[in-house]
Amino acid sequence: PNEGVRWEPGRIAREIRKAEEADENLRGRRIRGIADPSIFDQSRGESVAQMMEKEGVFFERGDNARIAGKMQVHHRLAFDARRVPMLYVFDSCRDFLRTVPALCYSSGNIEDVDTAAEDHIYDETRYVCMAYPVEQPRVEVPKQKKWDFFQAICH
Repeated sequence: PNEGVRWEPGRIAREIRKAEEADENLRGRRIRGIADPSIFDQSRGESVAQMMEKEGVFFERGDNARIAGKMQVHHRLAFDARRVPMLYVFDSCRDFLRTVPALCYSSGNIEDVDTAAEDHIYDETRYVCMAYPVEQPRVEVPKQKKWDFFQAICH
């Protein structure tokens, strides 16, 4: 947990391709995943995304807007107006169920999660939600009657 497999990018890409080829619904298709923008960093040479592309694994740059992404995740974990959930998490998503409910808010930014915690699956979920954003429901605040002091004491 929280360390990953520690493989070089080429091996990770080959394992992804092997899993995609093993699934008859994915076999032969060009799948584009969504990844943390850091895999596109070329400041030290070839990026992780470029290395993976050589192995036939393709990624789009995820939107790293943390607060907007958090709101997209939270919105989907709620029910819509028809009482239908907008995000289903199955019991086979063991690491999601192990880590996401345990996430705490950041002590430095109470609107974000603690990034020192194991938040990788949460980040992946956030990237997917940001790639397909849904409009937040509008909450109508009922108008309050203006309080009239003289009306209140005279009656």
